Amino acid sequence: YVENRDLKPGEKVVLDPGKEGVTVRVYRNDELISTDTYEAESSIVQIGPSIDPDKRNK
Repeated sequence: YVENRDLKPGEKVVLDPGKEGVTVRVYRNDELISTDTYEAESSIVQIGPSIDPDKRNK
């Protein structure tokens, strides 16, 4: 998470949803000729500042 003080407390904005990792195998005539692995990428989310517990009830 990345804090963004321009957002309301607790509000979230997804900047990049990320990607799942995957392994790709290529076969020719039932013979494995190539294997490529693509790593997962984390999502990037902005979040509004947390509410200070001392200020919440005032």
